[in-house]
Amino acid sequence: MLRGRGRPRQTFIGDSEAAETAGASESTAAFPVVDPADLAALYRDMYTKRDRVEEVHPTLQTD
Repeated sequence: MLRGRGRPRQTFIGDSEAAETAGASESTAAFPVVDPADLAALYRDMYTKRDRVEEVHPTLQTD
């Protein structure tokens, strides 16, 4: 879970059981779903370049 300013933010990994379960709930259906291939590419990029220790993905919108 990513924490924003004062309110927790949740992102689900696509094709996961958690994403499917969350999609069935009205309160969590609007949360973003991240493509696992995109997430893997981001982790690989962070590991090989070693130019940052964290990154927010997907970009969170402010309220």
